[in-house]
This record gives sequence, structure tokens and C-alpha cells, in this order.
Amino acid sequence: CASPSNIEARQTRARPETIVGHMTLNELALKYGTDKSSDGHGYTLEAYERYLAPYRDRPIVFWEIGVLTGASIRMWREFLPNARVAGLDNDPGCLRRSLGDVYIGDQSDPTFLASVIAATGAPDVVVDDGGHNGLKQIACFRKLFPRTNPGGMYVVEDTHTFYEHAH
Repeated sequence: CASPSNIEARQTRARPETIVGHMTLNELALKYGTDKSSDGHGYTLEAYERYLAPYRDRPIVFWEIGVLTGASIRMWREFLPNARVAGLDNDPGCLRRSLGDVYIGDQSDPTFLASVIAATGAPDVVVDDGGHNGLKQIACFRKLFPRTNPGGMYVVEDTHTFYEHAH
């Protein structure tokens, strides 16, 4: 994803037009109240709309690490109607939010990740918006990236937090 300064500078661009019968990803992000929208980090305008468009109607396995309230899980499910969207989080409270496929565990635990792969299949797309902990995200990347299906995508959000938490 683009850095926060690049996102702010580019948000003045025209919004992508709604595809007939579909809302844009940013419209869905605003609908569900995720911080990925133009009202938050701007990732839906800056990167996701463009890079995830080819996956929109494909039957893929999509993982989001870091579920929180479930807003983005709902957004992904509507944007990717033929995908199996799974959320991974370390907070058991996510299960009480009726989000469907949510797996509870530590993203840096290879056994946990293997169990999710066994349940969902290997991911085509991974969005890591988890604990914003560089060591955990690197451990997760090392385990998952080689298991991501060919032609897939692996995204790590909010890498600026590595610097914020380093002091």
C-alpha cells in the first residue's frame, strides 16, 4: 500500500465510477465504516480498488488478518461475492460478532496458520492488518507468502507503525 502521505496527496483524484450492479470498494468501505475508506487511511481509493479488481468475481480464498469490529470483513464479502473470505484474529470476542469464517489464534504461530490453511485452502489474497507488530508480521509473512497461491497477492498494512512502536 502507499504511505499515508501519498494517500493524502492523491485523495483529490476522482473516485472510481460505480461498476453497473456493483458499488466501488470505497463506497462499500464507507457503508460498513471501515478505516480503509477515504474517510480513514484511504487504502480503498489508493490501492485496493485497483489491485483487487481482477479478483472481484473470481472464486478465491481471501484472508484478512486483524478483524476488530468486522467492518472490513463485511466490505470484502460484498466486494468479492464469489470469494471465501476468512478473518484471523487473536481476540476471541470476534467470534461473538457473527462474522462467519473467523479463526482465533496468533498470526506468528505456524501451527495456527497451518490449521487455517487446512480449513480454508491456501489463500489467494492475504491482507495483514493484524497486530501491527513487525516481528509477528514478518513471522507470518515467512510462513504464508510461500503458501499463497501463484498469481496471488500479499499486503501488509500500516507498516508506519513499526517506527511508532520502535521508540
